[in-house]
Amino acid sequence: RLVSDWSSDVCSSDLYLAQGDQERALRAYLQAVKINPHDRNANLQVAQICIHTKRGSEALLHLDQLSKDEQGTPAIRLLRAQALALAGRSAAAESLLSDTLTQSGDDPRVAFSAGMIFAGWKRYASAEEAFTRALQSAPTDFDVLNNLGLAALGARDFARAADSFQVALRQRPDDVDCLYDLARVYDGQGRPDLAVVPLERAERLAPQRPEILLLLATLTEKLGFYGDAATAYDRYLKLRPHDDLAQRERGFALARTSRTDAALADLQAYVQGKPRDARGLYELGVVETIHDRTKSLAHFNAALAIDPNFWAARYARAVLNYQAGRYGEALENLTLVLKHQPDDVGALDTLGETYLQLLRPREAVEALGHAAELAPEDTQILMHYSRALMRDNRPDEAQAVLRKFQQLAPEANRARPYSGLFTFLDLPPVQQRAQYLANLEARLRVHPEDATLKASIAQEELAEGKRNESLEMFHQVLAEVSDAN
Repeated sequence: RLVSDWSSDVCSSDLYLAQGDQERALRAYLQAVKINPHDRNANLQVAQICIHTKRGSEALLHLDQLSKDEQGTPAIRLLRAQALALAGRSAAAESLLSDTLTQSGDDPRVAFSAGMIFAGWKRYASAEEAFTRALQSAPTDFDVLNNLGLAALGARDFARAADSFQVALRQRPDDVDCLYDLARVYDGQGRPDLAVVPLERAERLAPQRPEILLLLATLTEKLGFYGDAATAYDRYLKLRPHDDLAQRERGFALARTSRTDAALADLQAYVQGKPRDARGLYELGVVETIHDRTKSLAHFNAALAIDPNFWAARYARAVLNYQAGRYGEALENLTLVLKHQPDDVGALDTLGETYLQLLRPREAVEALGHAAELAPEDTQILMHYSRALMRDNRPDEAQAVLRKFQQLAPEANRARPYSGLFTFLDLPPVQQRAQYLANLEARLRVHPEDATLKASIAQEELAEGKRNESLEMFHQVLAEVSDAN
């Protein structure tokens, strides 16, 4: 009778487990263990279910019921390591897992499993080591390569991560996750220009993946392609309509494509719902500079009341104060910015101009000289620097700087953090659109096959009244794409 009851309980629990009903399976296995405390299968299944449901101490009790030989096998040691970690014994868990990996020799299965466990614990360097060992025995295994790349990415070993994903993609060039993760690697390396290549391919293969669209929006924004960023945010928000942060960033991207009404709508809606978000107030303040600088200054003040160390907002407030002739207030804000960001080129330039207005040319020369060292081909800084040298009665030096200014082509001028946006927003709408169109045309020279980019250029040309050029570009697009819409 005892054997019959035990056999019935084991069969029932196996059936429940096959059906995915873990709780009923657990109760049935526990009943079997109650009848036979040393039953290998029942104890092992209970331990696995407990680990899955994060009950580490219970899992350890059932693993202890196995024989000494069974407890010494790699599979059981891997389970015990996970149970120890769940029971709060992290040091013992990591030590056991490392020992198991060492004792396993060249067994790629143990190395792979250990790598997955280390990665689950966010011990990415250890996971990377384990996957590297697995790769030695299985150098072309896609899963090993992919997980090695993920572990290296987590450990910020970007070079190793890139190598792993690139080899994996040679086997599966259309693997969307692998393409996306390679883009994350390049972004981590500070190379958004490289990151957009695999990411655009991933987006074409999986246009409904929101995380791909969000990263694409972020990368194109970093590259200064704000129209593309706004489009990517648009598509992302259709999939995630309640993401307030994405709405905020879409608004800021729209502002830099001269679509200020749409930008204001996004940012005003965001700030209304999140009135204590300093960045939202700052971005709204930037856009308000076009229409109402009094409101803009109020938004910058509000942002700084929330976060006094928000240096972009403090710099923006300094620019508005300078433009309004409040040079003392501008000087106070710029001094604080440069105390924490001494190589901020835009702040140095504005500081030099402020000193000139305060009739302090020697200090202006010092600030603008430092700016010119940091940005030696920035024509605006060179022009300001030359003027400061003249005011400081140093005509020979001023002439030398002026000659350098004259030698530089207009396109040598560099966009600068923070100040570049103010310069753009200060332009008349016609010039803003022309600058945006020039940006699109520069990108087309890099990606001449990009039909979407050509369509964007055609739209901008039409808005500028260049009807013939626009029509010619639209004809090119129609000839190159299968989707006439």
